[in-house]
Amino acid sequence: MTNRLKNIYTLIKKIKPLHRKYVLNIIKNESERFQTAPGGLYKHQNWKGGYVDHLIETMSIACLLYEAINNQRRLHFTLSDILYTLFFHDLEKIYKMSIDKRGRPVSTPLKNNPNYQSAIIIVKKLKIPLTNEQMNALKYVEGEKNDYHKTKRIMNPLAAFIHCCDTISARIWFDEPKKSNKFLNCS
Repeated sequence: MTNRLKNIYTLIKKIKPLHRKYVLNIIKNESERFQTAPGGLYKHQNWKGGYVDHLIETMSIACLLYEAINNQRRLHFTLSDILYTLFFHDLEKIYKMSIDKRGRPVSTPLKNNPNYQSAIIIVKKLKIPLTNEQMNALKYVEGEKNDYHKTKRIMNPLAAFIHCCDTISARIWFDEPKKSNKFLNCS
């Protein structure tokens, strides 16, 4: 087993067993895609296996931030909630992207593939149970965008937390861990 897979399984063990089985089913049923997909086409983790690297990194960042923030003020969601939701936050990428023969990330528009959708549609089709709070987090992992409202809170606290983890990985450490061959340590 590669370091990449050891790291993802270490993080998955932090998800409560009831939810862990859904995560493990994705890895089992989509093993090849899961292990080889890039994390992005251009801006972050855009190499073979970058998808898993991005998951490991966002989930590890979550562990570090959760402990630090929850020690200051109690959060109203668990680390398991965060890791479970983060696991699915970019799920569509394993269907939409691949690596070409030259090792470059490419878009693979599989128009007839029912999973060529958003992560929310995929988890619904797979009947993966998510709370309303977790669904909100999936919907707004990349921010509120056009749903922003000046007086209403659209993104819930879990969504904001997950958004921070994703942003750190994709915008600050976009070339890690490939650049240094180092993963965060969050065991």
